[in-house]
Amino acid sequence: MADRLEVRFMQCGRASVIIRAPHCSKGTRLKAPIPPRLQGERIVLRGFTRADRNALFALFSDTRVTRYWSHHAWTEIAQAQRYLNGIARGWRDGSLQQWAIADLQTDQAIGSLTFYDIVPAHARAGIGYALQPDHWGKGLAAEAVDLALRHAFDSLGWMRIEADTDPDNAASIRLLERVGFQREGIARERYRLDMGELGQTQDSLLLGLLKRDFVPRGLDASGC
Repeated sequence: MADRLEVRFMQCGRASVIIRAPHCSKGTRLKAPIPPRLQGERIVLRGFTRADRNALFALFSDTRVTRYWSHHAWTEIAQAQRYLNGIARGWRDGSLQQWAIADLQTDQAIGSLTFYDIVPAHARAGIGYALQPDHWGKGLAAEAVDLALRHAFDSLGWMRIEADTDPDNAASIRLLERVGFQREGIARERYRLDMGELGQTQDSLLLGLLKRDFVPRGLDASGC
């Protein structure tokens, strides 16, 4: 077995983020490169397993979660399985990196975080995330985004992360701007949610974050 790698990011004299090389855990891993395990104080970003199918369906079948999403709420469990298959393909071909947001104590999946539209030649990618409503308002989404951005900038060497969100999604916009994202424009009617003749469309607020503008979680103006 390969030696386990552990990297600690120090924050005000204490370890706030731990990145460990993946190891065997609950559930059977999908047949794809195993994602790095990014551990925070209350949550961990880990690879999805087949055991997460029901949790993933519960997430994206909730209309509160998909209210500002680019697709309607799921209606059948088969959609979750197809989604898991797509995650595995993304890790294999390098088109996306997607983690389960899991409770650190129970390892229960409570959300999802994705890097998509990855362009290695230009050191950039897009970010997206979703969290079960029972866990809203606790700062867990902010913790997950912070873990992912530290990994992107410090481990992967990326220089720019992009995000797009519904202009009405005030909570997500606040989270993104708090870590340094800046508004870069509105893409009008970017998504079609219903492909009928009178299909419903959705605008998209475009935001961008440069590595030099990133504000790590918990740092004050003095840098600690």
